Amino acid sequence: MRDRCAARRAGPSRRRVRRRGADHRAAVRAARAAAERGDRRVDPARAGHGAPRRRPPRRAHLPRPVPARLLRSGRAARADPRQRDEQRHRQAGHPAVDPRLHGHDDARRGLGHRARHRRGGRAVNAPQGGAGGSALTGGPETGRDALVHRALLYGSRWELLLSAVAYLRAGRHAGETVVAIVRPPLSVELRERCGPETAIEFIDAAKWFGGPARALAALHDRARDDWWPKGSLRLLAEPVWDGRTPLETREWLRHECLLNVVFAGTPTTIMCAYDAAALPRHVLDGAARTHPELAGPDGTTASERFTDPARFYAECDAAPLPAPPETARRTVFAAGGLPSLRTVLTAEATRHGLPGDRALQFVLAVNEVATGIVRDGGGRGALRVWAADGELICDVTDPGRVLTVRYPGHLPPERQDGDVALWAVRRLCHIVEIRSGAWGTQVRMRVKLG
Repeated sequence: MRDRCAARRAGPSRRRVRRRGADHRAAVRAARAAAERGDRRVDPARAGHGAPRRRPPRRAHLPRPVPARLLRSGRAARADPRQRDEQRHRQAGHPAVDPRLHGHDDARRGLGHRARHRRGGRAVNAPQGGAGGSALTGGPETGRDALVHRALLYGSRWELLLSAVAYLRAGRHAGETVVAIVRPPLSVELRERCGPETAIEFIDAAKWFGGPARALAALHDRARDDWWPKGSLRLLAEPVWDGRTPLETREWLRHECLLNVVFAGTPTTIMCAYDAAALPRHVLDGAARTHPELAGPDGTTASERFTDPARFYAECDAAPLPAPPETARRTVFAAGGLPSLRTVLTAEATRHGLPGDRALQFVLAVNEVATGIVRDGGGRGALRVWAADGELICDVTDPGRVLTVRYPGHLPPERQDGDVALWAVRRLCHIVEIRSGAWGTQVRMRVKLG
């Protein structure tokens, strides 16, 4: 028994040797047969020494990296800009973007590099969890309860898609409520690239951006009632600028300015898309003045032209309102005269063809302003009504009252310091303009006739 155990430890048995020899001979025969067929992946000389060698799978082509010395010297600008940004993107450690975005089969990564912010005249890396982040990779983003409001200035459809998809996906990965207020062409493309399983709420921008005050109030109400209770909100917006009159353009820029006030201190990230190649210069200048951050192919930076919201708001109201036409119907009212005033307003709305439901909104808005004048103002006022440029316009003046409230009627009722009636008035009208000074207060309300 002892001799048998010693023999086992001394070496393999004859049966094992025969089995290994048979395996070796079979491998050699298989290798020779493969060589005769012209398959060079198997080396007959190495047959029997492990598994046959196989050619490794072909790797997807990746662009050659840009040398660090070229990046530092700036000479890389002469290289392919897409290749240069991809190299920066990989060096920054950002996650890959779905290559299907680019229409290529190779495993490209998204553009963009580590977000950089300008503070005190020098560029610094955005802190993790701060208000920075690459526009094209979606993050890092906010420390919550801090509003992030940035304008995405894109030069092509490809840049817009790449930025928007990365931005929305970053929100989903972070567990945020993600909403996209965009027009149908963009919403269709975003649905395809983000996937049907992605829980993103899409809203038609053409319907949403009807009136600036209504859109602001609706956005606040939806966030308060539906989105914030679930956690942080990430919003992608595509403002509509085509077909706007100069007055409407000014009021929509005011809307962008007021987002910084209404949503301050809330867990909200907003990115507004601006076509830098097609929009007028004054719209792009307004975007730089109303957004604390600007995003582009090179990442996100602080807007050096950002203007304090109170100052921008005051600039919008700096010019006096044009005088009403001589043909405008004039009515004077005081305490006890509001019922007859409503009768006049209803008749004017009917005469100018305002539909019934909108005529009621028009009468309610003007009556609310007149009631405030009688109750809290000088006690009496004057009213003028006329139609121009497809709108029914009503001027109400109060010679005995000066408004001291900041952002009158633009802040939600719980944050409004003074009379909250103007919050409702702005929601009932297309545009409301207010001027106030030592001479009194003038409120001009506009509703669309069409």
